[in-house]
Amino acid sequence: MTLTVPPPLPATAPVLCVGGPVWTTLVAALRPGARLAADPVGFAEGFAEGAYALVLVDLATIWADPIELALALRRRHPEVRLAALGAPAAEALLRFAAVGFAEVYGASPEGITQLAARLAASAAPAVAASSPREAELERELAALRQNGDRRFAAEVAHDLREPLRTHRLLLERVEGQLALGDGEAAAALLARLYDATARMEELIDGALADLQPAANPDPSPPSSVDRVLDEVLDQLSALIEETSARIERGPLPEVGVAAYPLRQLLQNLVVNGIRHGGTPPRVHVSARRDGELWRLRVRDWGPGVPLAERDSIFRPLARLAGSAPTPGHGLGLAICRKLAERAGGSIEVADAEGGGAVFVVSLPAVSGEERTEEMRLES
Repeated sequence: MTLTVPPPLPATAPVLCVGGPVWTTLVAALRPGARLAADPVGFAEGFAEGAYALVLVDLATIWADPIELALALRRRHPEVRLAALGAPAAEALLRFAAVGFAEVYGASPEGITQLAARLAASAAPAVAASSPREAELERELAALRQNGDRRFAAEVAHDLREPLRTHRLLLERVEGQLALGDGEAAAALLARLYDATARMEELIDGALADLQPAANPDPSPPSSVDRVLDEVLDQLSALIEETSARIERGPLPEVGVAAYPLRQLLQNLVVNGIRHGGTPPRVHVSARRDGELWRLRVRDWGPGVPLAERDSIFRPLARLAGSAPTPGHGLGLAICRKLAERAGGSIEVADAEGGGAVFVVSLPAVSGEERTEEMRLES
């Protein structure tokens, strides 16, 4: 049974979801404000209200016969539009058809994507008629908001991918040490795991804070590039071990950037260097003072970046023309550009002496700092 997914519901259109915790939780996330009936009491309350633009019925509901629930709603509210969540059992197909479900959303990525598109609140009709140009601008703004939400989700997922691999590696090692009866080694690994988890929580909290930037943000507290790089390498230990990567560094300063974006930036640049830094990969991180800025340099010994592509590689989902397939989703360098510019700096790529590429990130020095580069390097 294939049905065309209707357009998104208006923002004011009431929605009822009847079913178990999985579907009701998903609908609550997709459609804030929807009435949820996850038990008989919730259904009775929702049943009494009525006047719904759409009623979603989970066909796997266990606390009542879902088709009987749908029939009861249909009898009480004959015009209600019913949508099924999941596929009907073979023995229930005739009853399913008799109820008159107008929409069906399967428990698959495609079905959930279609449901998300259906529940996305479209703009409510304007009271006054707008001009064609105003209507076009509204559509463009709506598309930008939707794309922004997708980009945010993609960036967070991208930056969590490698730390999660390291978590898995540490858990496997804890399990191995416990099997050997070495409680001391297992405890040391658990301590690392707790530290890594705390940094992942900081990443998620920082990402959520970005959704609501302060009107007058305070100056960023200084961060030690050296300390943040240590944390990044610990988070990337699974990738470093898997690729036998060699990570080198020179003396590194403090910069006027908060630890959260600095960690994101360094993680993405180091991962990029490992992915494209030769076999086995070699990455070198260093810094050079230039007036009120520090130039952080992340150098690899890979094939380099052709001159014609040195701007395009910072665009989302970009890939070098003719490059060999590598893991990842093409978001890392785009995230780096956004973070550098948000911090009041910039990022560029150039050829490295002796081959490879060097990414240069310009970041503000700590406010009020008077030490020269030579003094810092000597310290």
